[in-house]
Amino acid sequence: MYYDIRNGSIFLSMNQRENQPWRRDIIVGTIDGAWKMHLATSGSLTSEFHPLWFATDKEHNPIILNGSELTKNTSQLLSDCIPDILKVFQHPEQPLSLNVGSLDSFFLSQKKFPQL
Repeated sequence: MYYDIRNGSIFLSMNQRENQPWRRDIIVGTIDGAWKMHLATSGSLTSEFHPLWFATDKEHNPIILNGSELTKNTSQLLSDCIPDILKVFQHPEQPLSLNVGSLDSFFLSQKKFPQL
C-alpha cells in the first residue's frame, strides 16, 4: 500500500510493503523540495507503538540507524524535524516510537493523491 497526502506546504507519504507488514516507510517534506526526511518503523503486529529503526534529519543525515540512536540529542533532532501533523503519533514517554495503528488510520482517512 502506498499513500500520499498533502497538508499545506507539507507532503507525507507512507509505504507499507505487502511482504513486510510490520514495516512502514514514511517520507515527510516540503512540496518545494527544500527539505525531506525519512522515517521507518518496525515492530510486532500486536504492538500499537512501533519503534523507529531508521530516521534522517532535515539534511538527510541518519539520526537513527537499525534502531540505534546515532547522536546524544536524537529525540530533540527528531522533534525539530517532524511536523506537528506527525508529532501526535509519537509515544508520550518514548518519542522514538510511533503509534502505527493511528498513523495507518490517518493515512486511510485522507484524500489519496497519485504517487509522485
